[in-house]
Amino acid sequence: MASPARKIRRQSADHPQAQQSEEAWQVTEADFQQGTAEHYHLKPLEAHDAEREEEQLLEPTSPEATDTQAPEEHSPGDIVMMTETVKLARTEAEARMKGIFQMIDDAMHDGQSYLEQVQQKFLAELQGLKDNIAGKLQADFGEWLEISRETLDMQSRIEQTQEAVQFLAGRVSIS
Repeated sequence: MASPARKIRRQSADHPQAQQSEEAWQVTEADFQQGTAEHYHLKPLEAHDAEREEEQLLEPTSPEATDTQAPEEHSPGDIVMMTETVKLARTEAEARMKGIFQMIDDAMHDGQSYLEQVQQKFLAELQGLKDNIAGKLQADFGEWLEISRETLDMQSRIEQTQEAVQFLAGRVSIS
């Protein structure tokens, strides 16, 4: 389905003034672009490039701005001094690193010693608990054995008493 704008264009294309209105629209677009450019003070790119070239030609060139400046030269004494300075800095850095590594090593050793002490204390405490529990169990077991023996003795006495009662009951009934 064609949009209403397309329908209007098709209908107006048949009209003799349609071509004139199309040309008028194009002129209006060009006028719009020029008016916008004038309003915002826009220039074509070519004009900007030409202005830049003019500005560059007008700028004075300084020796600091050019890349053709010769590198600073050092005397052999300066080079030896810089080399010694670098060696000294490296030696100091190595000494500091050794000190840091020694501190880390000492801390690890101290930590390991502390862990060993804690482990020994823990094992001693654990052994004490084990001995305490074993002692209590032995005492409880000893008491239990004693109670069991007494119970067996009482049971055996009860049985003997029952046998004696039955024996006596048998004699009494016979007589």
